[in-house]
Amino acid sequence: DPKCEVILVTAGGEVEIAIEVLRAGALDYLQKPVDIKQLLIALGRARERRHQRRASTEPANILVLEDHEPTLKRLVSVLRKEGYNVLSAGDGEEGIRIYKNTRLDLILADVRMPLKDGLEVLRETKGSGADLEVIVITGYGDEEIVVEALREGAINFLKKPVDIEQMLLAIQKAL
Repeated sequence: DPKCEVILVTAGGEVEIAIEVLRAGALDYLQKPVDIKQLLIALGRARERRHQRRASTEPANILVLEDHEPTLKRLVSVLRKEGYNVLSAGDGEEGIRIYKNTRLDLILADVRMPLKDGLEVLRETKGSGADLEVIVITGYGDEEIVVEALREGAINFLKKPVDIEQMLLAIQKAL
C-alpha cells in the first residue's frame, strides 16, 4: 500500500541492506536495540508525510530530462499513466528553461546529456533554493558521479536501464 509508511527494525544488517531497504520505499531503517529518539523522529516523519498526502490533491509536476528518445518516451508514458503531470526535454538547457517557467515537484535527470548535463541541472535547481527534488539517472560506470550528485542534493539515483517499479518507488518517496 503506497500510503503505508514502513520502518524496518532489525537485529543486524549492513549498509548495503539499509540502502536497498530505503530505496525500496521504507521510511527508515533502525537497528536493535532501538534508539527511542531515532524511532520518535521516524514516527514524526511518517506523521508529517501522512498530513502532506492529505493536503496534496493535485498531481505532482515532474520534468523528465533524457536525451535518448525511446527512453524518454517510455518514462513519460509510464508517469502519465500513473497520473503525474509530465514535462520533458532532451537536454539540460531546455530543462532549465522549463524549470524557470514551471512549478515543478521533481526532476528526473539523466547524468549525461548534451548542452547541460544532469549534474549542472541539479546544481542550478538546488542552488536556487527551489523546493523540489532531483533524482539522477545514470549509466553503467557512473558510480563516482552518483556519489557527487547525492552530495550535491539529489534525493536518489536510478541505473539504466531504468527499472520502472524502482523508479515509481523512488518518485513516491521523493514526493
